Amino acid sequence: MLDDLNILQKYDPKSFLARISDEYLQATTKLSLHCPDHDHREIRSIVVSVMGTSGISAQIVKNWLSSHLTIPFEIIQEPTLPAAVAPHTLFIALSFSGETSEVLSTLEFAQSTSSQIAIITSGGPLLKTATASDIAHVKLPKKLHPQFSTIAEVKALTLLLAHFDLVTPAHLDEITALKSSLKSASESWSNFSDLSENHAKQFAILAHNHMNMLFSSCALVPVIHRWAYLWNIADQRTFYERLPSASHHEAPDAEVFTTIHVTSSLDTLHTVDTFLAHTKTLKKHKTSPLTISLHGETFLAQALWGVILGDFIAIYLATLNKTKFRP
Repeated sequence: MLDDLNILQKYDPKSFLARISDEYLQATTKLSLHCPDHDHREIRSIVVSVMGTSGISAQIVKNWLSSHLTIPFEIIQEPTLPAAVAPHTLFIALSFSGETSEVLSTLEFAQSTSSQIAIITSGGPLLKTATASDIAHVKLPKKLHPQFSTIAEVKALTLLLAHFDLVTPAHLDEITALKSSLKSASESWSNFSDLSENHAKQFAILAHNHMNMLFSSCALVPVIHRWAYLWNIADQRTFYERLPSASHHEAPDAEVFTTIHVTSSLDTLHTVDTFLAHTKTLKKHKTSPLTISLHGETFLAQALWGVILGDFIAIYLATLNKTKFRP
């Protein structure tokens, strides 16, 4: 079924498979900084206002740069800002459409605090505000789909952080350097790759016909959050949880849930031990978890590899569930 291009097209009428196959290109998409407003004030905190799947992009950046940034990095997903937002705060408003009401609301408040402001968007009122007020901003390509622009948003956030001297240009180079490996992975998962060699198709079959419970380390939660979001759109009931917070003495009903461990070569010893303990508990209930190990030598490589893999799986799950994929 998953090797039949006609069936795939039937349940993917908007050709999202083609979009996902090209996601890796965002790693080298040229993004420009407009109105580079920067008075070289000291930045003491970062606040990103964001909603929806763009929040996953922001969380990936936060987790990736946690060992490089020496100031607090907060992600706000509501229409109000903390009182701590002040002139020495870098406030970034991120909305692909530029129409997200919560982000527009927080931007208005941030402007009243005289904080250093920056914007990431593809258009809408947010872009108009950036242009009219000469606010530093990065314009995302409108040809991208808002649900499949994670890599571009990660790159845009990094570009702004580098502009305000919070990270180095080397971090942007790290994103660009991932294009080749992400391309190879995408080709192996595409609809033109046969089931016998396509791990995305194979995993979709394993995850099909069950409710799925995804577990990962804290750092990888944004990846499994995205998986759960898109898989539910594909009519595949899926939940996610950070594994260290899960009880080792409880296990999902094997007849209802498929437990999926999303692991990394960068997992701490504590996380590895927790996965092992969780596996032992599951075996007592006569079941074992499925395991997906994210590929790549760095956190960013693994996170973006995981983002694209989950996107492909979502399309294949929609096909298996005979549901038209419409995020």
